[in-house]
Amino acid sequence: MSGLYMKLIGAGVGVLILVGLILGLKHYKSLAESRGEKLVLICQTTRTAADNQKLACGQVAVQIAELGKSDTNLESAIASQNAAVNDLAAKSKQAQAEAAQAVVRAGTRARGAEATAERLRASSRSTVPSSAVCKPSKAVEETWR
Repeated sequence: MSGLYMKLIGAGVGVLILVGLILGLKHYKSLAESRGEKLVLICQTTRTAADNQKLACGQVAVQIAELGKSDTNLESAIASQNAAVNDLAAKSKQAQAEAAQAVVRAGTRARGAEATAERLRASSRSTVPSSAVCKPSKAVEETWR
């Protein structure tokens, strides 16, 4: 009987090993399917990001690297553009300040011109006494002699 028990034990161990192998294979098959689905998703997403639906899945790694480079280039271009815009803003602010100063100077000159015009108007309206006769200047009198 001990031989029979040994055979039964051996058969039981063999069945357990076989069941373990089958379960292990199912697990690895499920894992492979899951990874395959992820690879398909990565490939499709990369095609969409690259706007190239004919991109070979074998080229995904290269394409991702190129997308990274273009992202870096884009960030650099944006930084450069922002610097240029900030420079223009500073120049615009300076030009506005200069324009405001010019307006103040023009206002001062205009008020001076208005004051002169008002003095001339007032002078033209004043009546000259009849006794006041215009006398020629000394230079004119000397020229006449």
